[in-house]
Amino acid sequence: MNIEPDSKDWTWVLDATCPECGLVAADVPPGEIAGRVRESLPRWSGVLSRADARVRPHPSTWSPAEYAGHVRDVHALFVERTQLMLDRDAPQFSDWDQSAQRRLAVRRGHARAVLPARRRRLT
Repeated sequence: MNIEPDSKDWTWVLDATCPECGLVAADVPPGEIAGRVRESLPRWSGVLSRADARVRPHPSTWSPAEYAGHVRDVHALFVERTQLMLDRDAPQFSDWDQSAQRRLAVRRGHARAVLPARRRRLT
Protein backbone atom coordinates (compact mmCIF):
# COMPACT_ATOMS: atom_id res chain seq x y z
CA MET A 1 0.00 0.00 0.00
CA ASN A 2 1.29 3.45 -0.91
CA ILE A 3 0.75 6.72 0.86
CA GLU A 4 -2.59 8.11 -0.30
CA PRO A 5 -2.43 11.59 -1.85
CA ASP A 6 -3.48 14.18 0.70
CA SER A 7 -6.73 15.94 -0.06
CA LYS A 8 -7.37 17.43 3.40
CA ASP A 9 -7.94 21.10 3.99
CA TRP A 10 -5.19 21.54 6.57
CA THR A 11 -6.43 24.98 7.67
CA TRP A 12 -8.43 23.18 10.38
CA VAL A 13 -5.21 23.04 12.41
CA LEU A 14 -5.53 26.78 13.02
CA ASP A 15 -8.70 26.34 15.07
CA ALA A 16 -8.76 22.80 16.43
CA THR A 17 -6.67 20.53 18.62
CA CYS A 18 -4.49 18.06 16.73
CA PRO A 19 -5.82 14.61 17.64
CA GLU A 20 -2.36 13.06 17.21
CA CYS A 21 -0.12 15.41 19.21
CA GLY A 22 -2.53 17.65 21.13
CA LEU A 23 -1.21 20.92 19.73
CA VAL A 24 -3.63 23.84 19.56
CA ALA A 25 -1.90 26.12 17.06
CA ALA A 26 -4.10 29.10 17.94
CA ASP A 27 -2.75 28.93 21.51
CA VAL A 28 0.86 29.38 20.43
CA PRO A 29 1.89 33.03 20.71
CA PRO A 30 3.58 34.11 17.46
CA GLY A 31 6.65 35.25 19.38
CA GLU A 32 7.23 31.68 20.59
CA ILE A 33 7.26 29.97 17.20
CA ALA A 34 10.96 30.40 16.40
CA GLY A 35 11.94 29.22 19.88
CA ARG A 36 9.72 26.18 19.63
CA VAL A 37 11.26 25.27 16.29
CA ARG A 38 14.76 25.55 17.79
CA GLU A 39 13.70 23.55 20.86
CA SER A 40 12.48 20.73 18.60
CA LEU A 41 15.91 20.19 17.05
CA PRO A 42 17.26 17.80 19.72
CA ARG A 43 14.14 15.63 19.34
CA TRP A 44 14.59 15.51 15.57
CA SER A 45 18.27 14.74 16.04
CA GLY A 46 17.36 11.79 18.24
CA VAL A 47 14.70 10.52 15.86
CA LEU A 48 16.96 10.80 12.82
CA SER A 49 19.80 9.04 14.64
CA ARG A 50 17.72 5.90 15.06
CA ALA A 51 18.67 2.92 12.95
CA ASP A 52 15.10 2.68 11.65
CA ALA A 53 14.75 6.35 10.68
CA ARG A 54 14.20 5.40 7.04
CA VAL A 55 11.74 2.60 7.77
CA ARG A 56 8.01 3.11 7.40
CA PRO A 57 6.18 1.63 10.41
CA HIS A 58 3.35 0.74 8.03
CA PRO A 59 3.25 0.97 4.22
CA SER A 60 0.73 3.82 4.43
CA THR A 61 2.69 5.79 7.09
CA TRP A 62 5.74 7.94 6.43
CA SER A 63 9.06 7.01 7.95
CA PRO A 64 10.59 9.37 10.54
CA ALA A 65 12.99 10.63 7.86
CA GLU A 66 10.08 11.34 5.52
CA TYR A 67 8.29 13.26 8.29
CA ALA A 68 11.49 15.20 8.96
CA GLY A 69 11.75 16.05 5.27
CA HIS A 70 8.15 17.23 5.32
CA VAL A 71 8.82 19.44 8.34
CA ARG A 72 11.91 20.81 6.58
CA ASP A 73 9.84 21.60 3.49
CA VAL A 74 7.10 23.30 5.53
CA HIS A 75 9.66 25.43 7.33
CA ALA A 76 11.23 26.44 4.01
CA LEU A 77 7.78 27.33 2.68
CA PHE A 78 7.10 29.59 5.64
CA VAL A 79 10.49 31.29 5.33
CA GLU A 80 9.52 32.08 1.73
CA ARG A 81 6.05 33.31 2.74
CA THR A 82 7.42 35.40 5.61
CA GLN A 83 9.86 37.06 3.22
CA LEU A 84 7.00 37.81 0.83
CA MET A 85 5.10 39.48 3.69
CA LEU A 86 8.15 41.59 4.53
CA ASP A 87 8.76 42.56 0.89
CA ARG A 88 5.20 43.24 -0.32
CA ASP A 89 1.90 44.65 0.75
CA ALA A 90 -0.88 42.07 0.43
CA PRO A 91 1.37 39.28 -0.93
CA GLN A 92 -0.19 36.43 -2.88
CA PHE A 93 0.86 32.96 -1.80
CA SER A 94 0.95 30.21 -4.34
CA ASP A 95 -0.89 27.02 -3.44
CA TRP A 96 1.34 24.40 -1.91
CA ASP A 97 0.61 20.99 -3.34
CA GLN A 98 1.78 18.71 -0.56
CA SER A 99 1.36 15.59 -2.67
CA ALA A 100 3.49 17.07 -5.45
CA GLN A 101 6.08 18.12 -2.88
CA ARG A 102 6.09 14.57 -1.52
CA ARG A 103 6.59 13.07 -4.98
CA LEU A 104 9.46 15.47 -5.61
CA ALA A 105 10.99 14.57 -2.25
CA VAL A 106 10.78 10.87 -3.05
CA ARG A 107 12.50 11.44 -6.39
CA ARG A 108 15.23 13.40 -4.60
CA GLY A 109 15.63 10.71 -1.96
CA HIS A 110 14.04 12.31 1.12
CA ALA A 111 15.61 9.95 3.63
CA ARG A 112 19.04 10.15 2.06
CA ALA A 113 18.85 13.95 1.92
CA VAL A 114 17.52 14.53 5.44
CA LEU A 115 19.85 12.29 7.41
CA PRO A 116 23.19 13.77 6.22
CA ALA A 117 21.75 17.30 6.48
CA ARG A 118 20.74 16.59 10.07
CA ARG A 119 24.23 15.54 10.94
CA ARG A 120 25.72 18.68 9.42
CA ARG A 121 23.26 21.15 10.93
CA LEU A 122 22.16 19.69 14.25
CA THR A 123 25.35 18.27 15.71
